[in-house]
Amino acid sequence: QEHIVTKSHKNRLYTIGNLSAIEFYKKYLGKNVSDSLPATGIEFPLILNIDGFQKARAVTQIFDDGSLGFAGNIPQGTSVSIGMGNSHEILSQYHKTLDDIEIETFFIYSCMARRRFMPNEIYKEIAPFAQIAPTTGFFTYGEFYHSCMNKHCNMQLLNQTMTMVGISENLKKVEKLTPN
Repeated sequence: QEHIVTKSHKNRLYTIGNLSAIEFYKKYLGKNVSDSLPATGIEFPLILNIDGFQKARAVTQIFDDGSLGFAGNIPQGTSVSIGMGNSHEILSQYHKTLDDIEIETFFIYSCMARRRFMPNEIYKEIAPFAQIAPTTGFFTYGEFYHSCMNKHCNMQLLNQTMTMVGISENLKKVEKLTPN
C-alpha cells in the first residue's frame, strides 16, 4: 500500500499520512519492529516512488519527537510503501542480468546496509562473479545513479544497492552466470 509523506525535511521524516513516523512503523509493522528501530530499519526500508523511479531508504536514527532519520532525503509529498528484505529473493534475481560477453574482470560496489542485512550471505552474492573472472570492489555508504534521456539528466543517491561492472575487451560469447 502506498502512503504520502506529509511532513519531512531533507532526510528527517516527521509524518506519513499525518501519523508520526514512529507511529507509522508501529501501526504497520508492530511494536517489536518500531521498538527495535533503527536496527530493523534495513529490514523494512521505505520504498520511495518518485517519477516512476523506486529507491529504498533505511531508518538510521530515532528522535524524541517521533520523527526518524533516514539514509538519504525523503521529499514531502513523496509516495512511499514499506519494503521487506528477502535475502533469498535478492540472491536469486540479479544473477539473471549478465550479458553474453566474456568478462575479464568485475568491479563490485555494494552498500554497507546490504552487508548488514545479509551478513552471513554476502559472500554468496559476490562469489559467483569470482568464479568467472577476477573480482574486486568495496562496500559503500550509498551509490549514485545518473542517467540522461531526451536531454533530461537525473541523478539519484541510492541505498541498499549493489553495482556490478563487468569489463572486457573480448567480444567472444560465453554462458550466462547462474546462481549456486
